[in-house]
Amino acid sequence: MNTQEAIAYFEDAVRESDEIISDCSEALQTELTEQRGHFVVALAALRAQQERENPLTLKELRQMNGEPVWIIPNRGIAKWYLVDVANDCCSTCDMDVVDFELYGPQNISYGWLAYDHKPETINDANNDKEATCPEK
Repeated sequence: MNTQEAIAYFEDAVRESDEIISDCSEALQTELTEQRGHFVVALAALRAQQERENPLTLKELRQMNGEPVWIIPNRGIAKWYLVDVANDCCSTCDMDVVDFELYGPQNISYGWLAYDHKPETINDANNDKEATCPEK
């Protein structure tokens, strides 16, 4: 089950709870109300996780001037870069540069994606070779 499927499951569970709760005994209503509260908390956590799994948009990236971003290039090693809006790029302390004009997966050779965090699950074989730069 992926995050989207889990979200759909809990949305259905909340909806079903809302539909049946009034037909239940008082004791069961209390239990279902508590259970529904847990579903709502789980939904919020899953939605937050799903949002973090998505890469930044170019617009969001341009609003992060001087901030560190985790970049996964189509070719190369995933690592931290600093956003440099004045030069329309992101760069590392060892002078690697990625241009904004190549942002996105559509550029097969030199495309790249950026995150405001290091994703927990990355399908990048080079991930164990990551470079690091000082924190901002």
